Amino acid sequence: MGATALAEAIARIETRYGTRAVVRGSIARRQNDERRIHADSSLDRVTGGGIRAGEPLAFVGPPTAGKQALALMVAAAAQREGGMAVWIDPTASFDPRAALRAGVHLERLVVVRPSNAEEVLLAGSAVLRSDGFRLAVVDLGPAFASRCR
Repeated sequence: MGATALAEAIARIETRYGTRAVVRGSIARRQNDERRIHADSSLDRVTGGGIRAGEPLAFVGPPTAGKQALALMVAAAAQREGGMAVWIDPTASFDPRAALRAGVHLERLVVVRPSNAEEVLLAGSAVLRSDGFRLAVVDLGPAFASRCR
């Protein structure tokens, strides 16, 4: 591909997706690091350097395995890095005392309590379209999952 063809291809991509769609490797690497949430735990090693902000990640396991504690730890890490977090909680199981113990700042956490699966999807999609949140936790829990069948 010649220089002119490459320039034209980049111009088409930037026209369609915006001027930040194409970046040099060093800038892309820096932006990739900026998009990661570093929990300062073994989770960073397992996920290859932290959880990528904006990408789905599921904590799955039996009850009392520590999934909620892990999610609270990541929410606190997202807030330490200057971001807001949202906790979508259709089962109303969010515990503010546990959140405080995990280091979550409640004034920078939005708790949404949808009542059905459709509202969970609406809340989740609204959060994903927003630039205001560094992290979104969807805490379905077994009780809510069984209602969706």
